[in-house]
Amino acid sequence: MPLIVVLSIAIQAGLIVHVIKTGRNSLWIWAIALLPPAGPIAYVAVEILPELFGGRTARRAQAGVQRMIDPDRDLRRASAEVEISGNVDARRRTIRRCSSASRVRSSPRAISPPPARRSSA
Repeated sequence: MPLIVVLSIAIQAGLIVHVIKTGRNSLWIWAIALLPPAGPIAYVAVEILPELFGGRTARRAQAGVQRMIDPDRDLRRASAEVEISGNVDARRRTIRRCSSASRVRSSPRAISPPPARRSSA
């Protein structure tokens, strides 16, 4: 038997075991067994990949990579929120981001009090 056939059968068997162990719809067993190239690919694309990328560990890893690539992203968002709304909670979040990035002195707008309102009386 060629190696590709053995490998294909082993992958199909592994995916069928996965369907049974995870309690997924039993129609996947038929699709994997009877549609050798398309069934396993569809099962992986529809059932396994979303689970891998949607889990807590995957989200944490993705956030870590984003922080490595763009460490000031949260600070920019918080600063933009201060510019838009100017409320106390937005300023507090900006100060928290600045202090976590040890940049309290570089963001004086987050610390300064809001401008005084003029009364129309």
